Amino acid sequence: MSFNLLFLVFSVVVEKPGKLMVDIGFDDALRLKNLSEKHPDWVFIGMEIPRKRGNVTSCQKNLILEYEGGLEGLTKLPDESVKIVNMDLLFADEFTVTQWKAFIPGSQVNEVSENDLGWRAASAKGIFDVWKKLILRQSHRVLKPNGRLYISTYQQGLKEILGLLDEEGYAHVHRPSTEEEIGKTTFTKGITKKARSGEIKLEPEICKIIRIEARKKERKPKLLTPP
Repeated sequence: MSFNLLFLVFSVVVEKPGKLMVDIGFDDALRLKNLSEKHPDWVFIGMEIPRKRGNVTSCQKNLILEYEGGLEGLTKLPDESVKIVNMDLLFADEFTVTQWKAFIPGSQVNEVSENDLGWRAASAKGIFDVWKKLILRQSHRVLKPNGRLYISTYQQGLKEILGLLDEEGYAHVHRPSTEEEIGKTTFTKGITKKARSGEIKLEPEICKIIRIEARKKERKPKLLTPP
């Protein structure tokens, strides 16, 4: 994690508590750039997989883009320091394990997406499931008690995500994404256009993008048992 990012996180936690947003899988960073310009009193951190390094740069003082992977970036943030975590299409086919060598000793690569594996992805499903749970767990840790986790995903992956959110201690609601939300990044806009035009050979309902809002469940205090 860069010095600039550490400095920004420190300044937010100390000087502007509650004004830190993390965007995992920021695509072209268009959404983050617009947000950073509109809200100069907030700090925005974008996290992407290493293979996309250098595709996007930021000159906004309150916007830092990191290329080390979402899970790796989250683990370096303080407990209860983040107001909003956003993940776009993280649990669709583009979900990427960025420490593949930790699961597959001797592997020649260290970032693998489900698309990379093709028909072999089913045999590695357990690895992807573990990675998804770890990201949700770290998001839960860094979120403030009143913080929010937003996830955009395909309709076909909704049941899986909601189950993982339940396991990791989130309350959640969901709805179809609006046209405005879909158009905020090049990737979401492009995938929707391809689905509607028939370029992607999937049923429209499967390609539908769903927006999930999740929050930490309130922890009930444990009653002390008398000796």
